[in-house]
Amino acid sequence: MLPVNTILQGERYKLLLGDFREVGKEIKDNSVDLVFTDPDYHDEMLFLYSPLAEFAARVLRPSGSLITYTQHMNINKIFRLLDEHLNFTALFALKQTGHLPMLWDTQIFPHVKFLVMYSKGDYTPKHTLSNYLTSIYQGKRYHGWQQSSVEAMYFISNLVEENGVICDPFMGSGTTGVACIIKKRQFIGIEINPDTLKTAEKRLLEATKFQTLTSFTKKEEE
Repeated sequence: MLPVNTILQGERYKLLLGDFREVGKEIKDNSVDLVFTDPDYHDEMLFLYSPLAEFAARVLRPSGSLITYTQHMNINKIFRLLDEHLNFTALFALKQTGHLPMLWDTQIFPHVKFLVMYSKGDYTPKHTLSNYLTSIYQGKRYHGWQQSSVEAMYFISNLVEENGVICDPFMGSGTTGVACIIKKRQFIGIEINPDTLKTAEKRLLEATKFQTLTSFTKKEEE
């Protein structure tokens, strides 16, 4: 069992074990370009969106952004919680592919998932963005709530310059971290479950090895 406050590091990533409200204090103020994350959607966990926004308001650089997945039925509550600390910027619709779980309370199949974007201060555009994206189902091999890497890579590429810093305080199996390594960005991940943290580290190590091999092959071909 890994002890709380365990830190795992690689050349492009730093992984912290524990509750982001505590271990996240190790991240310096105004040091992160983008917080990209996927919190728990269950009603009893909605309160976490407020400390998430507070955390993002502290660690983000001025005009940096928080992008988070949201749950359809509670999006109005999530807006109110995020509004406490950050400025609303945009709402993104994400067309889902693959298996669609029904929202049993309403008997609706959610073909679209939403991500919300908030900024620290005024948002300064770096590139044009589309507010309608298509996800690609990549399975749930590593985590029961695993997201596609497509949207992570889209926002990382368009909002953060190479070697910039992305943080995911609900890291899960490390999908955002893998996207960061592929796109040559720095990653800070926080995960409360030690077994899930180990899974994330394994994925990031594999992505790093693949990236190194690819870079070496390109140099050889040149």
